[in-house]
Amino acid sequence: MSMKSIIVMFMIAGCALADQFADYWYAGLAEVAVYDLEQSRYGEPRDGTATLIFVTEGFSKEKQVKLDYPERAGEDKATVLKLNLVKKYNTGIYPYSIMMSSFAEVGSGLVLKATTSVQEWCGHVFMQANHQEGGDYRYQGFSYFESEGDEQGTLTDTLLAEGLFSQIRLGQLEPGQYRIVPSQELARTLHFPLSAVPATVSLQRDDEEMTYTISYDHPLQIQTQITVSKSFPHVVQNWSESYTKGGQRETSRATLKTVQQLPYWNMNGPQYEKVRREIGLE
Repeated sequence: MSMKSIIVMFMIAGCALADQFADYWYAGLAEVAVYDLEQSRYGEPRDGTATLIFVTEGFSKEKQVKLDYPERAGEDKATVLKLNLVKKYNTGIYPYSIMMSSFAEVGSGLVLKATTSVQEWCGHVFMQANHQEGGDYRYQGFSYFESEGDEQGTLTDTLLAEGLFSQIRLGQLEPGQYRIVPSQELARTLHFPLSAVPATVSLQRDDEEMTYTISYDHPLQIQTQITVSKSFPHVVQNWSESYTKGGQRETSRATLKTVQQLPYWNMNGPQYEKVRREIGLE
C-alpha cells in the first residue's frame, strides 16, 4: 500500500470517528447510566445506587458556568463534556447523598472546573476547584467540622481525580506518571488535606474492555480502577476505589445496570416517574 493510500485511509477513519462522536454527543441527549453501588463507609459495605450523567454543553471560560446563551458567547465559549456523578446509600438510620460535577473541555480533556458536595444528617460539605490561567487550580472548601471549616488554596501542576472519567472517554488519558489530586469526596469523607500527589496510570485491554488503574503515592494507598467498553462511546462498565485506613483495606465498587440516552431535563412530569423504575433507580 502506498503512503498516499495510508494517509487517505487515516483521514477517512478520522472523519468517521468525528461523525460518530458528533452523532452521539451532539444529539441533544444526555447519557444516563445507573449502577449498583457497594460503598465502604465506617468500615462496612453499604448497598446503594450510583448514577453517571454525561452531557455536552456550552461553558463560559471566564465565569466557569454553563452558558445561558452559547450562541452569543463568542470566544468565551468552550464545549465541555459535563459529568454529574450521584451516589446514594444509607449508613444505619441516616442517608448519604454525594454529588460530583466535572467539566472537561472536548478536544483537550482539560478539566475547567470540578465540585463535590456531601450531605448527611450531621451536616454538609462542599468543595470546588477552578482552572486558572497558567495551569493552576484555585480551590475552596466548606465544612461543618471545626478542624476543616472554610479554606482555600492553590493546586499546582496537577490533574484532578474528578476529571478522570471524562478524560478516559475523550481519549485524553495516557498511561504514565502524573501528579493527581485524589477525589474531593475522599478528602472530605476521610478528612485529609486536598493536595496533589505522584500517581501512576496503567492500562489493560482485552477484546471488549479497557481498564485504567490509577495508583496514588498517598499515605492511605489510594487506588482507583475504571473500566470502559473498548468500542465507542466507551461506556463506563464499572469502577472501584480502594484505600487503607486503620490497617484495614476498604473498597467501594459500582457495576453498570442500565444505560440510556435521555433528554432528562424535559422529563420532569409525573408521567415520567415510571422511567426511574425502568432504568433501575427504584
